[in-house]
Amino acid sequence: MDRIEQKINKLRKLLKGMGSVVVACSGGIDSSFLLKVAGDELGEGAVSATALSEVYIKDDYRLVKKLVRRLGVRQIDFRINLLGTKDFFSNSSNRCYFCKKEMFGELRKIAKAEKVNYIVDGTNQDDILEFRPGRKAIKELGIMTPLVEAGFNKKDIRLLSRKMGLSGWERPSSTCLATRVPCGEEINLRKLKMIEQGERFIKGLISEDLRLRHCQGDIAGIEVSRSDAKRLMNPRLKNRVEARLKKIGYNQISINVKI
Repeated sequence: MDRIEQKINKLRKLLKGMGSVVVACSGGIDSSFLLKVAGDELGEGAVSATALSEVYIKDDYRLVKKLVRRLGVRQIDFRINLLGTKDFFSNSSNRCYFCKKEMFGELRKIAKAEKVNYIVDGTNQDDILEFRPGRKAIKELGIMTPLVEAGFNKKDIRLLSRKMGLSGWERPSSTCLATRVPCGEEINLRKLKMIEQGERFIKGLISEDLRLRHCQGDIAGIEVSRSDAKRLMNPRLKNRVEARLKKIGYNQISINVKI
């Protein structure tokens, strides 16, 4: 039995032992993979739940809806008001903690109402190596992280997702729109809408693998790969992007190569 087979067997055993779970599904590959395996093991005992907020990318939510239709898993949507939470919109380095606390607090209410045993999150082994304040809330609220327990990293998840035929297995990792605003600068609805509109437009022209940072003074900082940066520097394409972003509300753009 090879390493990856041992991991998937352990994951299946863990989920089976839980009896019933609510999967916090964002539309990213980690939670999508977890939902797929949970659905296979638990059937109707697996429920998908997705938080709705202005800080989350609408295109990711569309992926959730497509996934649950394909898997035949029940979906629960719930709304959280992050912009009404001062600890969140003031945008300290602990912002993610307050987001996760709000989201998983609501999920605990849903799990109780649905009489589901556990809430599970798609955190993987690679995530625990990074600075992620949200993990503190996950621990405090007793959220289970079976991908970590089973030893899965991002590479494993992509490999098995591809074998299982899950769409989006190759998509770059996504983060919420609030991560595009530098720490210390207030997060508000205007900025979030500008970021989402601008990022969607540029992705439609070049690649999914980019970030649009909302810098002070309404400057759009576009982070892309070296090859995409070269494409964006083409005068015709750059002029098109600048015109669109100025219409959205940005004063200027800067193009930065991701390291």
